[in-house]
Amino acid sequence: MIWLLCGYIWLFIHRPFEVWPWLGALRIERIYMLVTLAVWLGAPNKQLIRSSLNRAFAFFFVARSVRHMEISVTSPLLNFGPLITTVLAFFLLGETLTHTQIIGLFIIMAGAYVLEIDHETHGITDPIKRLVHSKYSWIIFVALGLYGFSSIIDKYLLGSIEPLVYLSIAHVFIAINFLVMINLFHDGFRGINHA
Repeated sequence: MIWLLCGYIWLFIHRPFEVWPWLGALRIERIYMLVTLAVWLGAPNKQLIRSSLNRAFAFFFVARSVRHMEISVTSPLLNFGPLITTVLAFFLLGETLTHTQIIGLFIIMAGAYVLEIDHETHGITDPIKRLVHSKYSWIIFVALGLYGFSSIIDKYLLGSIEPLVYLSIAHVFIAINFLVMINLFHDGFRGINHA
């Protein structure tokens, strides 16, 4: 797998599709990435793949939302991440919450609500209405849910893998996921070079 990733990095650095235009027409980097993806999907530890895929898509969704919304709106919404992760851990892992933690979660919700209040409007439900009607707020909440599920998978995996080994492998998989997403959802490296 590492050799496939090194080959893809070689394609990125040396760009043979720019020297030989017929390679660019074949979209050789996308074909190579699909082969890498097929090998990657055959990896033995599927939980690690799910976790890295969740994180990659979550980061992609947050970046997309930040691009289309004001940072003063997206930043308070990202504070709901610990809330969503805690709720998922409570239901999926059976973790318990102390009264202090529950109070802390309510403080997070109240703080995000206060930051979302537009001081020119007077309705108490206006921030909630704006969030419900905004497509990108929903995308952020989906991303936070993906981050929460990734954290739960991480806790499961860290019971059998050393943390430093796990972090190294997980970040390689996240990098592979981003390379695939760049090639499938955008114009590959050409789009990055022209951005």
